[in-house]
Amino acid sequence: MYPNKIIPFITFCGQTKEAIDFYVSIFPNSNIESIIYVTNEDRGVEGDVLNASFTLYDTPFMAMDMEREYCPTTSWATSFYMELEEEKEFDDLFNKLSKDGTVMMGPESIITDTINITKCAWVTDKYQVTWQLVFQ
Repeated sequence: MYPNKIIPFITFCGQTKEAIDFYVSIFPNSNIESIIYVTNEDRGVEGDVLNASFTLYDTPFMAMDMEREYCPTTSWATSFYMELEEEKEFDDLFNKLSKDGTVMMGPESIITDTINITKCAWVTDKYQVTWQLVFQ
């Protein structure tokens, strides 16, 4: 499918389809490639996502649902970093990702002798996925 590439893989607690529908709707050049659902013959909750492949900004991702009792705790220690070329795109993504989520930083500017960032933000969305957005 994606040979010799590192693919981000996100584990959700029964929200995979809802989450990837949301992400595909807000990121340009994004689509769902495939979704395989848990059946009564599989381990897990029937109807949850066993495996999903999708792209965001032409970057491949994969995801799955985990049974609630085994679902991992999320952390902002791992995040998705994005450099955006347009301020409007930054603002749109920030507003959509932060709705019902947690803003950890920003948007704010960072200007030093070596850094000139017009806007940056760090936000954990409603699905507990953390994003770093940067507009220079």
